[in-house]
Amino acid sequence: MTERLKNHLAGQWQAGTGTGVTLYDPVLGTPLVEVDATCLDLPHGFAFARSQAGPALRAMTYQERGAMLGKIATVLQSHRDRYYEISTANSGTVKNDTAVDVDGGIYTLSTYARLGEQLGARRFLLDGEATKLGKDPLFQSQHILSPRTGLALFINAFNFPSWGLWEKAAQAIGARLQKTTVGNPRNDTVRMGSLVSREQYQAVAEGIGRLSAQADLLFDGRTAALVDADPTIACCVGPVLLGCRDPEGQPLVHDLEVFGPVATLMPYKSLSQVTALIARGQGSLVTSVYGKDPAALAEAATTVAAYHGRVHVFSPDVASLQSGHGNVMPQSIHGGPGRAGGGEELGGLRALPFYHQRTALQASTEVLAAL
Repeated sequence: MTERLKNHLAGQWQAGTGTGVTLYDPVLGTPLVEVDATCLDLPHGFAFARSQAGPALRAMTYQERGAMLGKIATVLQSHRDRYYEISTANSGTVKNDTAVDVDGGIYTLSTYARLGEQLGARRFLLDGEATKLGKDPLFQSQHILSPRTGLALFINAFNFPSWGLWEKAAQAIGARLQKTTVGNPRNDTVRMGSLVSREQYQAVAEGIGRLSAQADLLFDGRTAALVDADPTIACCVGPVLLGCRDPEGQPLVHDLEVFGPVATLMPYKSLSQVTALIARGQGSLVTSVYGKDPAALAEAATTVAAYHGRVHVFSPDVASLQSGHGNVMPQSIHGGPGRAGGGEELGGLRALPFYHQRTALQASTEVLAAL
């Protein structure tokens, strides 16, 4: 019998009462678990968060919160190998991709545990220095950040389009892609696993078909044999590289994003032209800029910054040090404008204002000193 996962709501584990949805291994096709949220009392869960969980959390100092995050990270680290197994079975990811989620998540918690320790035994934060409001310095304004009440709902979003390069790059990329082995991530020779479901598999196939009407198919990894995987069952798609010779006249390559191993190369002649093309994408989480000239890289990065939450700059001096295009680091913000969701998270202490209310306290210097 397939295990049914429970939901943690209102401080306790609860099982749904419906038939549930079965999650399958996207490579082997075997059932993993059932999930169901039928008849869960969400209003009660929201009320619990507002009346019990929230007040309990706000009663803690930042130092205490950090210590709690540290303990969570320790527990997660002790079960790390099991999470790798779950990721492989549920998402079809190879070890390198799993590390981004599992090890990256643990690292993020550990980072914020240290930040909480640095903030100390406080329950609100000072925001900048006090400023006098008149000629007499006795009456001043001090901004503070205090935790908001209520609750937060989180929805995952993914948006990683690729930009730049053309013909010579297409040949080099195609040669590299030919070496990419696709199939069962449990096989150590496999470098690319699967999509998460047959529904996503079908959506990717349809998306490639639509993009192919406005772009040339430069490399099609779907023709290669899968490693240790049945193509009639596994949700594996080999890497596909497209090239659009007229990106200014083809709207679909800007409007359709295929959530799979699919990229489209677009030629450009100037920074202004590529910036205009990027703008048509209507927002992204991250873009990468490559080059050798520091001044040119700085100009390009600041020019395209308005359309991205993060700009990853590759130059020869950091080739062996850079963290990677797709790696989300807790020290940098994660998010982006427009289609990327219009929000942000992480970024070290920059993550806190979203959950805090900024308030100007106007008072005597004696009162402000008591803060």
